[in-house]
Amino acid sequence: MSEDELGLNTVSGLQRYAGQVAKLAVSTQDDDRFAQQLIDAVHTGDSAEVERVFAAAGVQANVSIATLNETAGTAIGDAAEMKAAAKASSRTTVTISIGIGPISISVTYTKDKTTK
Repeated sequence: MSEDELGLNTVSGLQRYAGQVAKLAVSTQDDDRFAQQLIDAVHTGDSAEVERVFAAAGVQANVSIATLNETAGTAIGDAAEMKAAAKASSRTTVTISIGIGPISISVTYTKDKTTK
């Protein structure tokens, strides 16, 4: 679709999308049930589940969830050393991208895990 078809060249067209973003923000802040459903959906790792939660709130969005698991360092050694290093320290980064019309919101969460 062109910008003209989406109404992005008008104030009212842009406000239509901004209103949906605001609706998500307010629902997340003020509605504990919605916020919990959103948290649960994100934890499934299924972007379609997050989209269903948004749709139930009246917001049409395209959602993608990417998870990156990293291990600390690039140890050179035998398999046992590399496995021990990977088990000792790892990081998981989850990025959630939400597209509402021309507006894109990206949230990144990083969790470090250290095991002894």
